[in-house]
Amino acid sequence: MMEQKNGAEGIFRPMRRKKQALSRQECEAVLKRGTSGVLALLGDGGYPYAVPLSYVYEDGKIYFHCARTGHKLDAIRKEEKASFCVIDQDRIVPEKFTTCFRSVIAFGKVRILEEEGEIRNAIEKLAVKYSPEESGASREAEIERDFSILCMLEFIVEHMSGKEAVELVKERETVPEKENEEMKHKDYFRDFSRYTSLNVLGMIGLSCYILADTFFISKALGAAGLTALNLAIPVYNFINGCGLMIGMGGGTRYSILKGQENDEAADQAFTVSALLTLLIAAVFFALGLFASGPLIRLLGADSEVYEMSRIYLQVILLFAPMFMMNKLLLCFVRNDGAPQRSMAAMIGGSLSNVVLDYVFMFPLGMGIFGAVFATGLAPVISMGILSPFFMQKKNRFRLRVKAYSMAGWLRQAGYILSSGLPSLITEVSSGIVIIVFNAVILRLQGNTGVAAYGVIANLSLVVIAIYTGIAQGVQPLMSSAHGTGEGSRVRIYLRYALLTMLLVSAAIYVCVFFGAGGIASVFNSERNALLQSIAETGLRIYFAGCVFAGFNIILSVFFTSTENVLPAHIISLLRGFFIIIPAAFLLSAAFGMTGVWCAFPLTELLVSAIGAAVYLQQEKSVLRSAP
Repeated sequence: MMEQKNGAEGIFRPMRRKKQALSRQECEAVLKRGTSGVLALLGDGGYPYAVPLSYVYEDGKIYFHCARTGHKLDAIRKEEKASFCVIDQDRIVPEKFTTCFRSVIAFGKVRILEEEGEIRNAIEKLAVKYSPEESGASREAEIERDFSILCMLEFIVEHMSGKEAVELVKERETVPEKENEEMKHKDYFRDFSRYTSLNVLGMIGLSCYILADTFFISKALGAAGLTALNLAIPVYNFINGCGLMIGMGGGTRYSILKGQENDEAADQAFTVSALLTLLIAAVFFALGLFASGPLIRLLGADSEVYEMSRIYLQVILLFAPMFMMNKLLLCFVRNDGAPQRSMAAMIGGSLSNVVLDYVFMFPLGMGIFGAVFATGLAPVISMGILSPFFMQKKNRFRLRVKAYSMAGWLRQAGYILSSGLPSLITEVSSGIVIIVFNAVILRLQGNTGVAAYGVIANLSLVVIAIYTGIAQGVQPLMSSAHGTGEGSRVRIYLRYALLTMLLVSAAIYVCVFFGAGGIASVFNSERNALLQSIAETGLRIYFAGCVFAGFNIILSVFFTSTENVLPAHIISLLRGFFIIIPAAFLLSAAFGMTGVWCAFPLTELLVSAIGAAVYLQQEKSVLRSAP
């Protein structure tokens, strides 16, 4: 039996089966996650009038909307007392001839809102609950359009009573609360381990494209080849980032909608994502056909490395549709509950790249074209590995090309791009950093300095890929938990991700700090003393920022997965543009090459402090608003 409120003690009957009674917190949780219920009023002729309604619950009050005339309003004007019932669960158990149910009944008084401010406030609460992805301006426009025809009702809860089936009670009693929590955490950790470990392995394999290119190009073409590769790599980052933006944004949307059992909208999210991928990929393809030469000159290629850089860039651009479509499918397959398949495709594509790199560059002697052609074939092979998943119809997402309204298409596209933008910026920021650092280092140390930086940049891509793998791996779990309203589970997954990142970061930095000489020499086939010296120093300083970069990447994905994209945008923009670029120019002017290397860790440290402050402030707000 629930506690009595507003002097109502003694009016409402106590529940006979007290063991089946829900606590107040449990009752409120049911009301908050429910989307519809039945309002019972005293209707015409003394007959009860029960009507199903959508609603929103907040701070002991329930809000409804209806037309300005009708049976409901007549009944309320005659008698303000009412009850409201929400069914949270009603699962049939045929073998026991029963159902496992959970429901809540609220008792109180209904009033028709008259004041304009109250009406607007109530409509806004409903709009936020049922259209959370809409912007404030969009909601306001919709309110203005329908304001004159809507009537708003406020139900003040005086008493609430909740009950669940005895079978559910027995389930609770069978497993003590502490043990139940431990079992939940074990399940959460198992899911986290499965998704993240598989995705990290896949991302490491995927990033080895570039590392393999770096190694084989250094052996076959020396410092000039490394310079050409490093000048073209930012464009690859941008292509990869666009694919990741649509894949992560669309995958996040898909996972949330699936958690809410809205299959049609989930399919629409996939369809819009596929169309966006094709449109953006077509732009890159056109650049490859007509503008690769001017573009590589803009990126800083001189006559010594122009032709190699142009070839690498052109092939990368022509394969852009393959890179982007592969990213899209990997993200959706992972969000569709098949992380093993996603991992197998990523690793398969990467291994094929390594093998083909060697075959094309050495036995066949295809030079820089062989390296980039092997890279371009990798996503094709990856999609080939994914194909049985679709041919056997194991996927739950479908292309659903039907007559959606233009507003619906645009709204879905806006949500996908907005949610995925931090992933784009995270990926592109690596390219931006490379471009800026190339320009600064060319001025300080020439092509040899750029070649040394190429070693650091390409190794950092692998490290960033590990962090991205952790973040992408945990994203489906956080999005699904958020979609079902389980905020505590979302934060458990976040803690797991951050702890994993800390352990990985410690291992990476120990290896880089003590192994800098060996790492640099692997890529220094010409035994260039200046290149070796620059690379060793850079590795030790640059990689000190990795732990902060990992924190920023994971926190950004956390915000995106919980439909809180503004902090994610801020984190991504600060680390990708607004701090790193000025820091590179200012510190290099003051401290030369040492300043260049310090720009990255300083930027990531500052951004992580800002991100942590935003997160803690939001957590305080959540705690203050908790019942």
